[in-house]
Amino acid sequence: MVNQMAAIQGHDNYGRLPDITAPTLVITGKEDGLVPPENSATLTQRIPNADLTILSNASHLFNIELAHTTVDLVTEFTQR
Repeated sequence: MVNQMAAIQGHDNYGRLPDITAPTLVITGKEDGLVPPENSATLTQRIPNADLTILSNASHLFNIELAHTTVDLVTEFTQR
């Protein structure tokens, strides 16, 4: 866990986000206490044509808490 935290703190690709050309879906939980939803909003603003979905009543583990919703969102996104 210590190594993971060190890797997170030392990693910065903020300046490269506008270079992403692939369609991008950003999903976050409104109640995420580990990575604030504002970070996802920043990603969406920086990545061209990115889509943002904020799931209410979900946290950092939104993909487990709202598994069916997450699958539906990703399926819909990939089919576009």
